[in-house]
Amino acid sequence: KENLDLNNKISRSCNGCQIIFTTKQLMKCKRCRMVKYCSKECQVKHWKQCHKDDCKILVAARKSRKDSSVPLPQNQADRVWAIMERGGRSAQKGDLDSAEKDFRTLIEVENFHSLSAYSNLGSILLMKRRHLEAIPYLEKATALPPLEAEHELKAAHHSLAAAYAMAGNVNGEISVLERCLKKFPGDAETKALLERSMRKRG
Repeated sequence: KENLDLNNKISRSCNGCQIIFTTKQLMKCKRCRMVKYCSKECQVKHWKQCHKDDCKILVAARKSRKDSSVPLPQNQADRVWAIMERGGRSAQKGDLDSAEKDFRTLIEVENFHSLSAYSNLGSILLMKRRHLEAIPYLEKATALPPLEAEHELKAAHHSLAAAYAMAGNVNGEISVLERCLKKFPGDAETKALLERSMRKRG
């Protein structure tokens, strides 16, 4: 799974063993070119577990990004996943307009109200310097239960704090970081951000 941060960097784990590697250490599935593996063994195991079926969905997502006439899967769960992958891929390539469109589609058309959808849309708007638009989506992301990766929930809090900082709302920035520390006690990164924000307030 890939996750955006404010610098548009991508953290990447092997789709087989889920261990994080650098991009150069991973190889792509030659068919969909959207999942990556650290070894041939992980690729074969993951193919048998689920990727044999998932690969078709991801191929559709990749093709539809280049050609809007290519249909997405009819099954909603598969379609949502394809749009999510397509949006993430667009953001990774710097096509923020296409990424924004996909994540808006997930929320407004597909009614997919998930941490990933809200967090990614908010982060994309933030990267486009539209911080006031980003705040409501990031607020929704941080209010959702952490059913997905906890690091994504923490990243959503940090993005929201950054949005408040860009808006000149130091109290809002501090409040978000304090909420984050309650969910992630002792987190060094959040503590450092909170201390910096407190110094700004004076």
